[in-house]
Amino acid sequence: MELITKLITENLGWCIVGSVTLIQISPLKIDPWTYIGKAVQGILGITGIQKRLDEIEKKSDENRMKQLRAAILDYANSCRNKQKHTYAEFQDVFRWYAEYNELIDKYGFENHFLEDEYEYIRKIFHRCQEENSFLEQINENEERMR
Repeated sequence: MELITKLITENLGWCIVGSVTLIQISPLKIDPWTYIGKAVQGILGITGIQKRLDEIEKKSDENRMKQLRAAILDYANSCRNKQKHTYAEFQDVFRWYAEYNELIDKYGFENHFLEDEYEYIRKIFHRCQEENSFLEQINENEERMR
C-alpha cells in the first residue's frame, strides 16, 4: 500500500493528465481540455487579442472588397469606351470577381449592381473569343526586337 501511495504522490502530475484524458475519451460529454484551454486564454488575455485580430481581418477584407469592386467597375467602363483588352486581362477580372464573391459570402454582404457589370464584361469576353479580337499581348522579347 505504501508503494502505491508513494508512486501516486511522486507521479501526481501524470496521474492528473491520465485521469483528465480518460474523462475526455469517455462517452460522457465532459471535455476538461476545453475548460483548461479557455481558462489559459482568459489568464493570458488571448480572447481579447483574437477579437481584435478578427476585427482587423474584417476591416482588411472590406478594404480589399472596395479595391476589387473599383477595379471591376473601372474595367467595365474601359470596355464601354471601346478599349480593347488582352485575354490575360479578362482572366484577371474573372479572378477578381471570384475573390470579391468569396469575401461577400464570408461576411454575408450583398453584391448589389456589380453582377450587371460583370455580366457585361463576360459578354465582351465571349464576343472577343468569337471574333478573335483580343488585344494582342506582346511579350518583352518581341518588344525589344522592334
